[in-house]
Amino acid sequence: MRPMKLNWTSVSHRRCGGSVYVAALGAAMLMTVIGLAAMAVARAEVRTLQMQQDMLAARRLAESGIDVALHIIDQDPNWRNTYTHDIFVADENFHGGTFKWKLADEEDNDLADDDTEPVRIIAWGSQGRATQKVSVMYAPGGELGVNIIDNPGFENGTTSWVSIGASLLLDLVGPLTGSSNALIQLRISSSSGLQQDMTSQIENDTLYDVELWARTNSGTTDIQVSFIIDSTGEGTRTINHGNATTVDTNWTKVTATIDPSWTGVLNSAKFRVHTVSGVKTFHVDDVEVVKTITRQGPMMVVEETWRREVDASP
Repeated sequence: MRPMKLNWTSVSHRRCGGSVYVAALGAAMLMTVIGLAAMAVARAEVRTLQMQQDMLAARRLAESGIDVALHIIDQDPNWRNTYTHDIFVADENFHGGTFKWKLADEEDNDLADDDTEPVRIIAWGSQGRATQKVSVMYAPGGELGVNIIDNPGFENGTTSWVSIGASLLLDLVGPLTGSSNALIQLRISSSSGLQQDMTSQIENDTLYDVELWARTNSGTTDIQVSFIIDSTGEGTRTINHGNATTVDTNWTKVTATIDPSWTGVLNSAKFRVHTVSGVKTFHVDDVEVVKTITRQGPMMVVEETWRREVDASP
């Protein structure tokens, strides 16, 4: 019997054909994976583009809410009584999205108590999954005072503030707003307190409205605000409005109108918060010193106050 001869050419062809099949299958799988990845990227890009378009549409809807609010309150001479502070009106549907608006009195949370108080118009817009909120101030004559105090709410620690004859600490417990307030303790006299340099901010013979909030840890004390003016004409003088505000353990608004005038050359001007008598510990938050303006004329938008609100929730 003859030994069987193998056809190595045929075997080689079969092996080669199997390798080609495996290679082709791998290439097909690779192309499938690449195709699926490309589809995923394309879908993500579409979603991103859609979100960008929705954000832009939501912003336009919010701005439309401001326009609608202005039109409505311009037509209603009794709008301060018609609407309630910080309460949204009903949603309005517009071009596939929605918007709503509200009025906020940031001075005392009461729209109806003073016709000369400015209000903030806040509008919220929604399109798809995107929301945007914008606001603008609405004031007599379109004018607002600018707060010349730096770091008024102590959100940047005690930056720009110093203590005079006392210890100044940043207190994170129980602020009026934000996350912190100033604690003034270990005072050595009634003039000891919290101070900020205003030399480059104030103008001579100009009235300034002062507002801040203060409280004690216990009992009561009389808070006073003063300007310490040093000039070549009159030396060093302490100027205040003559009255003080009694505060207790609850946050209490302290207000004053002061004219820090001088003769000669101004060497320095310091704004100070202190007490009329005693050395009681006290807290301070949300300090404002604003040039007094005459609130007169029709209510108008204050153009420089447009802003996008960080919190876009309704």
